[in-house]
Amino acid sequence: MQVILRCLLALAVLVVPVARSHAAVCGNGVREEGETCDDGNTSNDDDCPANCKEEACTPVLSAARDATVTWNAPAPVVGLTLLLDYPEGKVNLPANGSDAQRGALTNFPPGTTEQHNNLGMGGHALREVVVKATPITPRPGTLFRVHFFDCEGATPPVASDFSCNVKHAFGPDGTTEVAGATCNVSLP
Repeated sequence: MQVILRCLLALAVLVVPVARSHAAVCGNGVREEGETCDDGNTSNDDDCPANCKEEACTPVLSAARDATVTWNAPAPVVGLTLLLDYPEGKVNLPANGSDAQRGALTNFPPGTTEQHNNLGMGGHALREVVVKATPITPRPGTLFRVHFFDCEGATPPVASDFSCNVKHAFGPDGTTEVAGATCNVSLP
């Protein structure tokens, strides 16, 4: 009987789970403690930020702010896609998704058509597609303005809190990629 009890006790020790603490690993596809999302990668170009943490923001509607996105390319461009990563814990782009930016994005070059996608549950980056039947002008020049609200309790953002990256730019034939296109963000 004692042998059976010892065996059962030894077996119980083996199957009792041991609590282990480990740091969350962003990009592994498992939402862990400290992460608000984890989609299996560390890209900002989707609905989960590269750091797997989308910062909360309570917008202060009386604290509106503008940012200007400028662009340039070494050759004529008729279409481009850019990613504007903004400090979601400091500023709020009204709503999210593809139709939420009515009035939040303005001053596009004349004759362009735009497609907006504010990425994330609360918004952490903006994917913007701008196309035109003829080359987009002015080049270099303003591509658009973004109207944000400050977040409650946050310090006001500075231009270095934003990053802009041209993902794709296409020449006048609509299929030839134009390398070297850039975008920048400035605040008044």
